[in-house]
Amino acid sequence: MIIKKLKNWMGIPLAFGIFGVYAIQRGLVTLSRTDMVPVWFKEGLDIYFIMMILGMIIAGPLLDKINSRGAILIGTILGVVGLATLGFGPWGFGLLFGACAVLFKIASYSSPMKVFDGGEAYKIVPQAAAKNFGGGLFILILGSLLASLSWGTSTVILATFFGISGIVAYLSIPDDKVEGWKVNIFKELALQWRFWLLMLYFFAMAGLSYLLWSYFIPAMLASGLSKASALTIVGTSYLLSGVLRLPSAWLGEKIGHITVITIGTLGLLASIPLVYAIPVTITYISSAFGAMHTPNYWPLLKHWGKPYVATMGAMAYISMWIGIGVIYGRW
Repeated sequence: MIIKKLKNWMGIPLAFGIFGVYAIQRGLVTLSRTDMVPVWFKEGLDIYFIMMILGMIIAGPLLDKINSRGAILIGTILGVVGLATLGFGPWGFGLLFGACAVLFKIASYSSPMKVFDGGEAYKIVPQAAAKNFGGGLFILILGSLLASLSWGTSTVILATFFGISGIVAYLSIPDDKVEGWKVNIFKELALQWRFWLLMLYFFAMAGLSYLLWSYFIPAMLASGLSKASALTIVGTSYLLSGVLRLPSAWLGEKIGHITVITIGTLGLLASIPLVYAIPVTITYISSAFGAMHTPNYWPLLKHWGKPYVATMGAMAYISMWIGIGVIYGRW
């Protein structure tokens, strides 16, 4: 039954764009804690996250009013140019790739929510898994390759890699424009407890995730593992989380999306005090809790109707990044 549902998913080709964004974002976030990137790169990541927060304010409502295909094409161009500037300082990457990521992170998920009805969690699995596969394969393969090359050569490879991913995503998006978006949705949301509870979840889930991830490599190094071994373990944990996206979607469809994301959030919270005691075990166990979220929160964002899916997704991301800044302490 599950395999049959997979056959007509446009999320599979859309996953290429998400793969490109997250391979670079998660991979470089991980490597930023090592000496494998320029000293100014952490500043570039801060600019990148701030740009995404600000961009979401505009991009969410905009993507609910236009066809997502054009947005993906613009995002691909911005992303390639942003990566090409990596050798010259933090601002080009932070601003341009940040704007690119905004468009990809909303359109790649909101478009299937608008096109299809029923089994929404399954429609998100390819993109959700691509987030993990992108980060994992960057660390396991691309990270090692780039470490052996000059920073300039590395940026050309990254830009080419992302450009191909973006073109595949662009070619796969159908007409997904839905009429009916109205500005008074914000007034209605402000009065709904369901909305604020969901935003609180995004705040906590994202902040706890980044806080936990930041401990993985230092905890393993403190336990006596080498840097190479620690990176390999983190990379394979990302891959495991990607594989677990489909079972997580199935579980959400069976017992409820809210139940699954609650279990996932509590699992992340419980993992934090144990990470230095059993770092390798917690790295892998927490990957299961992390896999529970994306396939199960996007269907919840559709509660307010197809005309507002991108807007709700943008507000969710803003809550996540505020949570990362408050709980984790930086972007």
